Amino acid sequence: MNRKVLARVVPLLLVAVGIFLWQGHLGVFAAERELIWRVPGPYSTVRSVEVQIYDGDELLKREEWKLPNGLQLDPTDKVQLKEGVYQTNLIVGRDGKEQPEAYRIPLRIEGKGPFVLKP
Repeated sequence: MNRKVLARVVPLLLVAVGIFLWQGHLGVFAAERELIWRVPGPYSTVRSVEVQIYDGDELLKREEWKLPNGLQLDPTDKVQLKEGVYQTNLIVGRDGKEQPEAYRIPLRIEGKGPFVLKP
């Protein structure tokens, strides 16, 4: 190859590799992942939902939704995560119940997703 061809090919190759890594391929860098929690039971009785994502003992994300009129759709969140194994907690408060329901759900991130978490 001559220098002119190399001068055109090398920058394009570097951009392609950068985009590949930026999108979270090879698990090297975190990428935006869509997580969907399936809440068991009747949605009309749900008054609050809390989700937590852990990497070992480290809390990576906590989100809480107050739902005075009940749950309409499964809670969904977008989170920056590398490929790997995580632990999630789903905590559901229901109308007429003092204690919330708590579920531990393992999460394995491989590929793009979305990732559906079912208790």
